[in-house]
Amino acid sequence: MKRRIMRTGKKWLVCMLSTILACGAMGCGSTKEAADQSPAASAQADSSATSSSNEDNGDGETRTLSIAIPQNANVEDYETNDLTKWLEEEMNVDLEFVLLPATSEDANTKVSLWVSSNAELPDVLCMSLSDTVAQDYASKGIFVDLTDYYADPEIAVNIGSSRFDEERDTIMNSIRFADGKYYSLFAYNPFPWNEASYRAWVNQEWLDNLGVEAPKTTDEFREMLEAFKNSDPNGNGKSDEIPMMSAKGGYGIDPTTFLMNAFIQTTPGADYMVVENGKLSPAFTTDQWKAGLTYIHDLVQDGLLSPLSFTQDSTQLKTQLTAAEAVVGVTCAGSTSMFGSEPEVVGRMALLEPLTGPEGVCSVSYRPSTAGCIWYITKDCEDPELAFRVGDWFFGEEQSWTARYGQKDVHWTDDPEITKDYLPMFEQYSPAKYVGTIYGSTDIWGQPQNEHWQGSHPYSTPLSEALYQSFAYKEDPDLDSKTNYNTTHLDIYYNKIPDEYVTKFLHTDEELDKLTDYSDMIEYVTSSMAEFITGNRSLDEWDSYLQTLDEMGLNEYVALRQSGFDRANAE
Repeated sequence: MKRRIMRTGKKWLVCMLSTILACGAMGCGSTKEAADQSPAASAQADSSATSSSNEDNGDGETRTLSIAIPQNANVEDYETNDLTKWLEEEMNVDLEFVLLPATSEDANTKVSLWVSSNAELPDVLCMSLSDTVAQDYASKGIFVDLTDYYADPEIAVNIGSSRFDEERDTIMNSIRFADGKYYSLFAYNPFPWNEASYRAWVNQEWLDNLGVEAPKTTDEFREMLEAFKNSDPNGNGKSDEIPMMSAKGGYGIDPTTFLMNAFIQTTPGADYMVVENGKLSPAFTTDQWKAGLTYIHDLVQDGLLSPLSFTQDSTQLKTQLTAAEAVVGVTCAGSTSMFGSEPEVVGRMALLEPLTGPEGVCSVSYRPSTAGCIWYITKDCEDPELAFRVGDWFFGEEQSWTARYGQKDVHWTDDPEITKDYLPMFEQYSPAKYVGTIYGSTDIWGQPQNEHWQGSHPYSTPLSEALYQSFAYKEDPDLDSKTNYNTTHLDIYYNKIPDEYVTKFLHTDEELDKLTDYSDMIEYVTSSMAEFITGNRSLDEWDSYLQTLDEMGLNEYVALRQSGFDRANAE
């Protein structure tokens, strides 16, 4: 059976593009000089070894576009990928890929070397860049200004469609640079169930075995952990229970964030800044922060929170959480994926409510969904309009779902006769409009496949569509803990979102240069937090900690962040 299903696409778009191409404009990458060490030359050389030269297919001249993209172990071959073939067919374009290192750090280093050596660049950089780096490249003229393309409905065909009307302002504000211009296409998926990702989970079986109610306060939480430690909740006659364990570096698994939000609003991705009446202040210098550190420290000292939570990674934690015999009572995780796929393991973990602290604080870490820049057209691209149109192609509805799940009616479907029997993300949006992930086959996300690019391209699913999607679970009371945790999350986490919060910072080049002088500020905060909690540093040194922050330039740092915050939120 053929892997690829041939599609008849939006021929009007191809024809429109062909008309433009017939006017004689040179295609991106089509006549570039082949410099020995240039990435563009490498792409041409690689292409010549694997494919024939472009031919007129009847719709006009096929144009070539070179794309630098990080390697991905889960994409077998970008050149032969089904999504690539479909794109090339519909857009009458030949894509040549320049593979960057897989890690973000190494990929950015390679691009930096290209820029610093004035090498000829690929037409498109399909990758994420830090705000600082992207701003620097834009100011140096490395990227093409795309502002006029965005404003032209005949060029921004899919982006400009009514599909994005409700979120257009949010998206465009997210990707706007400090000079008010736009230099990239974007990736944006609004996931309200992920916007407060620092969640905690409890072994419901242990609660039931001990006749203990799920805690709502920090005092009740401590009492529950003590019961887990002392009362053999797994019933094996051994003192092998770990009341609470988490890890660092993974999705929503940091235990300090969940716990600290019972003392003061705490969001790592916002530099731990609290917003009140539009003004920023650092949470990590307050008495409430110290009280939170003291509470968590005492949990560690009393054997209720494993100190491994501050040293081990998510893989090590997952080994403990997925064991057939449960030994961990509470953990922090952004999703049920930390518990594996076995129903009996997943089903025993229940979502905990955010805790209320001694001063009545009950908050959550909140980072709203924002668009991220991912498709930069470089100064060496000879046809940037074509490059923009190719990026815009990904924003079509069928393209969006195919790019995420694979082939329509093979890996996902919107057939109402099928979707009516499936649960959507949130029950209030039943019936589901889309069914993906495991419809008709094994999930092809997160494992080697050649159906799509694993999201490494421009994309967006509007919230109106995302809320109606399904993970393809039919209604089954035995699966409630897995199917409905997102709904529960909305009820008990989303309702605790602070009234004011940081969306992003938008800094000028000058501000970014100044911020480099304070690059170790937040690192010092997080390392000190771990030291205070584990006892490697005494909380008696709190005043010394504050003094060090002052000496590092805390006031100046906050002022710079305030400027970036104000600019990002300007009308």
